[in-house]
Amino acid sequence: MKHALPYGIDSWLPVLRGGAAPSVFLDAGDARTAARLAKAWAELPAGGRIVLQSVAAPGSKPVLGPLEGGLKSSGTVERFVVFPGTGGSFTLLPTVDGAALRGGMALLPGGRAGGRALWALLRVASPLGIAQRLGRPELAIWTKGPFDRESEDLAVLPVAGSIAVAAGVPGRNQKIIVRALDRRGNARAILKLGFSERTDDAVTREAHALKIVGETLEDRAPLLLAEGRRAGRTWLAQEVLEGKHAGDEFTPMHADLLSELSRETRDEELLTDMPFFQDTLRNLCRLDPAVDPDWHREYSSLCDALENSVDGFALPTCHAHGDFTPWNLLARRGRVRAFDWEYFSKRAPALYDVFHFHIQTGVLVKRHSGERIFDDLGALFRGPAADVVAATSLRREEILQLAALYVLHEGVSHELEERRNPSPFAQAGWLRHARRALCRRLVGLLTERRLPDWTELPPDHGRVAA
Repeated sequence: MKHALPYGIDSWLPVLRGGAAPSVFLDAGDARTAARLAKAWAELPAGGRIVLQSVAAPGSKPVLGPLEGGLKSSGTVERFVVFPGTGGSFTLLPTVDGAALRGGMALLPGGRAGGRALWALLRVASPLGIAQRLGRPELAIWTKGPFDRESEDLAVLPVAGSIAVAAGVPGRNQKIIVRALDRRGNARAILKLGFSERTDDAVTREAHALKIVGETLEDRAPLLLAEGRRAGRTWLAQEVLEGKHAGDEFTPMHADLLSELSRETRDEELLTDMPFFQDTLRNLCRLDPAVDPDWHREYSSLCDALENSVDGFALPTCHAHGDFTPWNLLARRGRVRAFDWEYFSKRAPALYDVFHFHIQTGVLVKRHSGERIFDDLGALFRGPAADVVAATSLRREEILQLAALYVLHEGVSHELEERRNPSPFAQAGWLRHARRALCRRLVGLLTERRLPDWTELPPDHGRVAA
């Protein structure tokens, strides 16, 4: 009996390894699997694939080994240990040898730190296989020969190397992330594959963004190595960024990257011509006020107050990463480098990335309320963010207007997304509450035409108060 293939294998394996999708899935825990395996293998054409899966209990003997003995002489195999994640996400780490396993561990939740802890555990001597020692599911993908992997593999994959595969929570935004490893377990490229029409578009956008950023900034983003479409999926390959976690605080290193981006790409645009504002107006009209009248009234008031405040004047724009947060940044040799550029914009409101970093870390990392996040804007703009303001040549009133535009755009776009596809995570609610608090504070300031203290830069930045 044919089962649905686990972990979306039929979607991503043909992109990476060529050939057709696996045609047979067998559960190694089924007592009838041995007979089915022999029959299925005999009927497979050259290049055909079988997926074997077992759920190992800690300390148990390997289940797949006895079933695979007869296949070794006529096929090739890739083995993985499976780490199921929250909400249906997963990570598959290769178990061909210790080097390959270690090379893929950066894809685990917790990144390199989590990988080091796991590696320390696995170094304890044991005659059992990796899956059995961890009590994790084991996956084997057998390909019947003759099958020339070197000619079928995606060209950016190292010859005779292995792959580690991860995917986020299933849904409209799920992508496949692959670490392409050489024989020594060193990552040679990061590959991203679309998992749906929406994420195909996201991969295409990121490839386009990496080209633009690579021409604008030096050594601030991964190099785009290759891109294309194969087996019905869009993919890109990019450089592996080295570095350590850049921290949860906005520092001069963060400001230096955004200042450079602002100086190189600054422009001005009327509010009514800005794509961010146009999208927000359209989305606000799509939202039914009856669902949450208070929310709709608050954001409509912010929209009106912003338009009245700008009063026909242009606002500064620049390129923006779009998701400038600690989990998308690495630090090396005193410089911050950013990855995951799929939300990049060429015409974003200035300071977009500054506000995004501040609010996302305030809510998701520090668990602060919207009121506290608003009050902390003073420390932000009296500190490193002042460098970004100076690099962008902003006036005090523009800082306030840009804050309002950020909150308006984020609040409305995420409200629309939540009503269409509610998030299973509590963090979405935390962000919604924080944005509403910020919205109310900004409406008051714009309506009363008051400039808060945090819009006044320190004297050593040469700014003249409005």
